[in-house]
Amino acid sequence: MKMDCSPAAQGAGSYRESSRGRLGLAILICLAGPLAWPTPGNAGPSRDLTSLELEELMQVRITSASKKQQRLREAPAAIYVLTSADIHRSGATNLPDLLRLVPGLEVARIDASKWAVTARGFNGRFANKLLVLVDGRSVYTPLFSGVYWDVQDVPMEDIDRVEIVRGPGGALYGANAVNGVINVITKRARDTQGGLATALGGSEERFQGLLRYGGQAGDDSWYRVYGKGSRRDNSADLAGAGASDGWIFSQAGFRVDTEPNRRDRLTVQGDFYDGKALGLVNSVFATAPFVRATSDDRSLQGGNLTMRLERRYSVDEDMAAQLYYDRTQRDKPTYRQGLDMIDADFQHRRRYPSRHELIWGAGFRLMADEILSTDILVSLSPTSRDTRIFSAFVQDEYRFPGDKLRLTLGSKVEHNSYTGVEVQPNLRLMWLPDARETVWAAVSRAVRTPARIEDDGRISQRPFAGPKDPTDPAGLRRLTVIPTLVGNRAIDSEELLAREVGWRFEASDRLSLDAAAFYNTYRQLRTLEPAGPAYLEASPAPVHLILPFAASNGADADTWGLELATDWHAAEGLRLRSGCTFLRLSIDPALTSRDATARAPERENPNHQLFLSTYWDMSKDVQLDGHLRWVDALPGLGVPSYLTLDLRLAWKLRPNTELALVGRDLLDASHSEFTPTSLIDTQATQVERGWYGKVTWQF
Repeated sequence: MKMDCSPAAQGAGSYRESSRGRLGLAILICLAGPLAWPTPGNAGPSRDLTSLELEELMQVRITSASKKQQRLREAPAAIYVLTSADIHRSGATNLPDLLRLVPGLEVARIDASKWAVTARGFNGRFANKLLVLVDGRSVYTPLFSGVYWDVQDVPMEDIDRVEIVRGPGGALYGANAVNGVINVITKRARDTQGGLATALGGSEERFQGLLRYGGQAGDDSWYRVYGKGSRRDNSADLAGAGASDGWIFSQAGFRVDTEPNRRDRLTVQGDFYDGKALGLVNSVFATAPFVRATSDDRSLQGGNLTMRLERRYSVDEDMAAQLYYDRTQRDKPTYRQGLDMIDADFQHRRRYPSRHELIWGAGFRLMADEILSTDILVSLSPTSRDTRIFSAFVQDEYRFPGDKLRLTLGSKVEHNSYTGVEVQPNLRLMWLPDARETVWAAVSRAVRTPARIEDDGRISQRPFAGPKDPTDPAGLRRLTVIPTLVGNRAIDSEELLAREVGWRFEASDRLSLDAAAFYNTYRQLRTLEPAGPAYLEASPAPVHLILPFAASNGADADTWGLELATDWHAAEGLRLRSGCTFLRLSIDPALTSRDATARAPERENPNHQLFLSTYWDMSKDVQLDGHLRWVDALPGLGVPSYLTLDLRLAWKLRPNTELALVGRDLLDASHSEFTPTSLIDTQATQVERGWYGKVTWQF
């Protein structure tokens, strides 16, 4: 059920004018400031992000685009990489805020612990077309189709890189990798030897502390262990008061890497967490007032354990096998959600003298859930269910004579418990005219399989007063009508046919460009359709009228857009990265559809986004970094456009000690980024201006 936001949308226009009016000033802060402040002649820049040559960056090894190690410039996909240096200098304290630096991603904060994150449209709290992995472990929940960002608290200091593939990845990763894949890759244990302690405190990020230690066991094994605690302050509600949505979280984990010989590597790692996320949800009642804000405080517990074996037979052949277990539990007084997941995957790669390179693999996943509810808002029947996925994939890359033209063809075949067999093929063509230029094109099919809540769940929506109650002898009382989403076992997968083209170009030793354009055609998108006649229900009292709706495949859509990123080494020790995104959505409900909100996503995603980041080594020991973002209005949600600026000033006090002061969202006291529109109606809040100080000590 969507809210009518036309007045807010009108307000968005005036806000957009003032926001754009400050854009030039903010750009000057990011650009003119560093250029006008001369670097001391006796202090050369440290070997960091700004001193990496563009050629070195293009040679960065990635794995997410083709499930094999390859150079960034040779990836036939719209891929962007955040390195450990990017992460360190971003000032971000969590994964979603870090992802704001990626062109083509849409990142919006809902409250202190919830985000809406997606690529290429269809954003929401449970953005169901983006697959997220941490060291190959999927954190996409099959219960609601999306990611619980409040429990993805990977220590920033442990991340080696984040690889973001914009566009479908179903041919390699399977269902739900529709609009993109985010792969978080942590550092090897041998690269995190010794001790590390960090302490952070500020206005919004009240506290965050990390203690990590890495060591060596024998000649061929390395390990690290860590513990982390975090506390985040309440956001502001739409009236500017405290929103009672704070977040407190603790996590501990380990990693062990064993390399008994030059060809084998065994990794065992795990994480365990416990926390609490506060908030409010608009609960549904059968008596007036029908909608009341009630506590949505949730306790969060879980953990995971992963074992991965890699064997390299030669430069031309290798294999990998992975097994992981993941447990997630989310509890509140009227609702308990538990999910156990076991996943096993195998992959083999071999390059043949005939110019073919073949990658194939197979996998199995078992997901066992249990959801117990005494709340009228959300329930499932049956309360527990096992879901199984069997999969296999094959991909072949052929290099034409001369090695400048490469053709990749592959597909993944899955069988899942909801829709049966799904086939997701992929064709990519890449041309490398010289050492500085890459041109690629792709056609892909991907699917999103139904969530458990769509298949056999029940979610109550905002009630309203209806006809007279036939059980009332006086005939004075009116029935409460509760629109209710009910499960639909006949719902099918959403389908995507994507066409993409891309171009990477090193214009000089100091400037590189990366552009990607896409045209996506979606079929069988989810709509909410009437599911039979209304019926009376007596519990909870009094008697009320249920108006059933079911998730159906009642709409098609087209999206198209352009994503551009630049990387400019403007001067010694000064680097600027920028990006802009253009996106359009056009939704076409079926003639038989009765969902009045089917077109709503057209006005719930930003048409334009811009960002500019500067990294300046003021001296050998002092860094100044700025991140400027402008996001277009979301008129369908009543969210005006906004402009944000983050600044980070860091001083290396000693070789092993760094002090940093970070200011976030500095251009206004508070602003809205997203209004929840998922079927669960949570409280909307504002992002407030904040700052924090951080000390990092290595020992």
